[in-house]
Amino acid sequence: MNLCGFVNNAVPDRHDAFGLEGNKLACCDSATIAEGEQKLKDAYLQKKTEMEKAGIPHHGRGADHSCGTVNGEVLSDLNSSSVPCWGCTLQRRVKAPLGYTWRDHWAVVCAGYNSRAKRVKEILFDYWADRPAGEDPNDWFYKSYPNDDPDVPRIDPPPNPCPALSQPSGSGVVSALGSQG
Repeated sequence: MNLCGFVNNAVPDRHDAFGLEGNKLACCDSATIAEGEQKLKDAYLQKKTEMEKAGIPHHGRGADHSCGTVNGEVLSDLNSSSVPCWGCTLQRRVKAPLGYTWRDHWAVVCAGYNSRAKRVKEILFDYWADRPAGEDPNDWFYKSYPNDDPDVPRIDPPPNPCPALSQPSGSGVVSALGSQG
């Protein structure tokens, strides 16, 4: 008997002591993941157009136009999209120092998850560096900045749940018998 099945075999990441929560990623098949990827790309391209019209430069300098600031704005818009099966985070990576200064870069990395909560795809959004929308972060970001920042812990983004399961159908707590209390 699989005692970990009620948390999709991901004991450290999930808990559902009574097995009542259900699989919030049940809809995350390859078609839903591909659809979500396209929605994220579309949302990014819309945000990119808005930022360019507002005069926000690519490769900007200073606190208002740093890679962390402008890509943080991108992250805010992508996260507000609540695309099922996907989660996005602002990732800081570094490369070997030039003299006494570490070279770092912040970019948005989104991860797609299947119904078993396994990460199956990563895509990158980087307004500051003007990178192609939704490229594989292994193609540029992870090669150019090969190290996780030692001062900033890497946080894997939790995936957004499937729409039908994202909001409870009533108020109150579901009891072990399935009735609402």
